Amino acid sequence: MPEHAFEVQSFLGIDNTSDPVSRSVQRKGGIYFSEIDNVDIDDNGKPHRRVGYGGSLITGTHIRSLWANDDICLFGDGTNFKRLDTDDTIHTLIENVDAIDPFAYVEVGNFVYFSNSSIVGYIDTRVGTTSSFSTPTETFKQTMVGGQVLEFYNSRLYAASGSDLYFSDPTVLTRMDTRKNAIAFPSRITMVKAVSDGIYVSDSDKVHFLAGRSPTEFISRIVSDIPAVEGMSVSGMVKKRKMVTKTVLWIGSNGCPYEGYPEGIVVTKQGGLFSMSDLESGTAIIKDGDYQQLITIGRLEE
Repeated sequence: MPEHAFEVQSFLGIDNTSDPVSRSVQRKGGIYFSEIDNVDIDDNGKPHRRVGYGGSLITGTHIRSLWANDDICLFGDGTNFKRLDTDDTIHTLIENVDAIDPFAYVEVGNFVYFSNSSIVGYIDTRVGTTSSFSTPTETFKQTMVGGQVLEFYNSRLYAASGSDLYFSDPTVLTRMDTRKNAIAFPSRITMVKAVSDGIYVSDSDKVHFLAGRSPTEFISRIVSDIPAVEGMSVSGMVKKRKMVTKTVLWIGSNGCPYEGYPEGIVVTKQGGLFSMSDLESGTAIIKDGDYQQLITIGRLEE
């Protein structure tokens, strides 16, 4: 019996949710992999072997919470909070931190704000030194708190501590008002990410969109019944024609990737055809190169 050859125009990604029989059937525009390892697919549907890196740069005790830009790299190492410079030298910035408590970060101009459940501060990336938040002397003012998630939006610092979303004074990110400084959510907050006209906030049950420019203007509505996995969200950019739109990418508790646009519009990526199961927490980054990639690393539930 003669074999029938067919031409594959492009590869569309991974489909690990459909019936196995239908995965190998050509669809409009190409065909899906059921599983791939160390392979990237570019915008033209062409697969490439993933570029790898070898060797170990540093060793430590429970290294965690890695954050970097072009100038500086920050991370936790056991009971120390450290800085890795571009020449690969390491400096201890803060000692006696909790050995397992992760750090959250947000970059604002030349400063990176950081916090965990017990400390909050900022680092000037031009000189590499850390500073704590000073105690305000003004009436009705107190030091801004940190938490498990940090974000910057419209001149304010936002910090999720447990199920409360705290916000700083406008333009003064180190202090907040004692009379009104937090928005309460039903459960632990797992994501706080801003777009041009509001903030996506996920608690442990749902994703909310806070539309508006400030806490006094926010109008909240639920935009997804599937919450974001803690740590597995990142800000992205969509380029269409000459316009660049800031978006938010995250992994939902069902293991599917989502993208949130301005106006609280949420789109399931990959058509819902890709899912990772049993995720408890993780991290995510956007890699820019010949094509833009969302890269996530997740911890599985025990």
